[in-house]
Parts: sequence; structure tokens; C-alpha cells
Amino acid sequence: MDEIKTVFDLACGSVSQLPLTPEDRVIRRQAQDELAAMARAEQLAAIDIRLAVLDRQAIRPLRALATGTPSAEDTATLAALEAEAQTLRDERGGLLAASAPD
Repeated sequence: MDEIKTVFDLACGSVSQLPLTPEDRVIRRQAQDELAAMARAEQLAAIDIRLAVLDRQAIRPLRALATGTPSAEDTATLAALEAEAQTLRDERGGLLAASAPD
């Protein structure tokens, strides 16, 4: 089945259903690619924000570690923060690889 487009002629008030032309398909594909790129950019920005938050949350436990006074909670917090950060870095790398030109 051919894909169709709806064309509105405002001058005479008519509506037509026409098959997509090859140019229409190219334009649609370009629009889909742009939407996918925008979605990836939003995901990357969200990951970058979360990584910055994780860095800030690590400051106090790292200070305790640096001064030689870390508690078990500090160590556990740092381990959890690093695990989440590594997961986010992996996800970020996958998004960047997916957006790289062939």
C-alpha cells in the first residue's frame, strides 16, 4: 500500500490525498533523523546533569576519606555513587556511538 499525504488547498478549500513522492520520503526521513538527534541530545544533557549531581554528592565522603576519617557509610556512599556514575557513563557512550556518522 502506498503511503499518502494530505494536501490542503487553502485558496479553494479542498483537501486531497496524494501518494508520497520520493522527495516527500527524503524530507520525512530527515525530520525523523532530526527528532532522533534531538532526543539523544536531551538524554545526553540529562546524563551530564546527573553525573554533575553525583560528583557533588561525593564531596563530603571524599573529604572524610582524604582526611583519614571515613565511616562505613562514606565508603558505601562512594561505592554506590561510582556504580551509578559508571552506568551513566556507559549509557552516554552508547548514545554517542549511536549518533556517530557511519
